[in-house]
Amino acid sequence: MKKFLTFSFILFSIFIFSYTFYRSEIVWSGLNRNFYLKYYLLSIVLLILSISNLYLKKNLKIYLNIIYISVFLSLYVFETYLTLQKNEPKFMEQKKKIYKNKTGLEYDSRTRQEVYNDLKKVNDDVSLSIYSITDPETGFSALSGKSLSKTIMCNENGYYPIIVSDRYGFNNPDYEWNKKTQDILITGDSFVYGACVNRPNDIASVIRKKTKRSVISLGLPANGPLRELASIKEYSTPKVNLIIWFYFEGNDLAELGYETENNTLKNYLTNREFSQNLKNKQEEID
Repeated sequence: MKKFLTFSFILFSIFIFSYTFYRSEIVWSGLNRNFYLKYYLLSIVLLILSISNLYLKKNLKIYLNIIYISVFLSLYVFETYLTLQKNEPKFMEQKKKIYKNKTGLEYDSRTRQEVYNDLKKVNDDVSLSIYSITDPETGFSALSGKSLSKTIMCNENGYYPIIVSDRYGFNNPDYEWNKKTQDILITGDSFVYGACVNRPNDIASVIRKKTKRSVISLGLPANGPLRELASIKEYSTPKVNLIIWFYFEGNDLAELGYETENNTLKNYLTNREFSQNLKNKQEEID
């Protein structure tokens, strides 16, 4: 039994190291290495301790195994406690949709689908914020959401922000497209889109307020550099004086890897004249 425990710890350590390597270097292409560093260290420390356990005296082995098991059980219990605290709304009674947390702030414990269903009873023109979608059969790639629609976003601050999308399905006041000049065009992912916050707390609204200029946002959740290039080519106009690209180091390169497998999106990079004429296909996008 003692040998079994020792070799089990060795195999467990190798498994953690291998799985960490797979997630860090293969799935994320090394882009999130800092995040996985603690798991690398944990697996290496466990491996060293497990191997050294083979050469220790009998009583010391027993004590070390007890310590290993106690530490792991304690960590898992603590992690479970933190998870329950973080996801507390999920364990509330479903009838109680709004509750106050420890700071006294209200938290909407409904799912986005429940919010959608509730609003749909009052107003039929409701949608959920979504990612860019490509039709696998036709290759048609939409780069925006539903137009002129009350759009429900994510809940990270206790509430579900709801914005009215513009004529092309982006997070802008629609009148911005009517202005003689659109001084600034910004593109990026969920940060630029303004996910999980109401106007005027999104980036485009803040720039409008600070600069007193017209700003168009082409941001959309999960956009990578190739989708952002495609959005600029489809929706930028001669009125635009300045384009700002917001690059997110956390996942933009990984998303670029996925995007280069999309033949439609690759055309925006390889063919200067390529366009899907999306401005005239909003009905199909909707």
